[in-house]
Amino acid sequence: MDELRKIKIKELNLSKYTYNALRRAGISTLYDIKSLINEDNITHIRYVGEEAEKEIIEKFSEYINDAEGIHLKNSTKRSDSIKGDNLNPIDIGNDLSVQILEEYLGEQTIKNLLKAKIYTLDDLNDLVSAYLRIINSEESILDHTNEELVKTAKSLILEKGLHLHALLEGKTLYNIIYQVPESVEEKLSKYKHLKRILHSKSLREELDSIFQDIPIRNKEIFVKYTLERTPYRELGNQYGLSGERTRQIYNNSVEIICRQLEANPNLYLQSVCLIADELGKQLNPETLNYRLKETGMLDSKLEFQNQSILNVCLALMINRQTSILIDPILKSRS
Repeated sequence: MDELRKIKIKELNLSKYTYNALRRAGISTLYDIKSLINEDNITHIRYVGEEAEKEIIEKFSEYINDAEGIHLKNSTKRSDSIKGDNLNPIDIGNDLSVQILEEYLGEQTIKNLLKAKIYTLDDLNDLVSAYLRIINSEESILDHTNEELVKTAKSLILEKGLHLHALLEGKTLYNIIYQVPESVEEKLSKYKHLKRILHSKSLREELDSIFQDIPIRNKEIFVKYTLERTPYRELGNQYGLSGERTRQIYNNSVEIICRQLEANPNLYLQSVCLIADELGKQLNPETLNYRLKETGMLDSKLEFQNQSILNVCLALMINRQTSILIDPILKSRS
């Protein structure tokens, strides 16, 4: 059985299509073929159907039966006869150092291979074959990847306070995390959603992104007018502006904010809305501030910054145009 490791699949004289499919999957020796047959895994290889499976089994059986061990014995004798010349075609790839590939792979790659204890071409071939088997088994690698991403997403939710009912492309975080996908398409969709969850910004970063194109003065006008409903003329006097100019600034700011809100899921802002909804009649700036600290969205050591963040969040939740874009309950009804 071990001798089959030395015999390349080209000895089977397979059709070009079947041969290439096996090579892409990292199948290089008759030992690999034997393992596939024993485990009934041939058709699990991409691009290998029933006809190709039949060809592989027939050619393999013919090779083994016709040779009756002669081929293997001859290979051994041939190896012994030219061992002194170190030109054995079967062994030539086994003992050569990977350093001979430095011109093609680059010095750093070779250093990394040696560091990983990949010393010979045979070691490298085993590594590549194993890797190809993994990447050609799409479903298993997707399942494993999603499992790891789910663990990380759960940790993020616990540490940073993301709410499980926040929406991402119409799906709640709860459904994304606990959904059991069946098809490859569903698994890919879950993978993409999980990656977006993990790449989501903090509450402060979300707000910074939303107001990045709005000057500080204009941001203050938006927050003050929304929270206090101070008449435009009075509010404008605080900044040396006319009432009409203050109104224009406010409306322009709302337009910019809405565009930013529509462009991103804003999972943390959604979570703030959901927490506020859960507080119900107990909702006020103090209770919301306490809950956001409790969840980890606000740093309890940065009170001044917290107050600013809280005021902006309240303004976004109160404003009729912006609230519908961040409140998951309102979004699900629209």
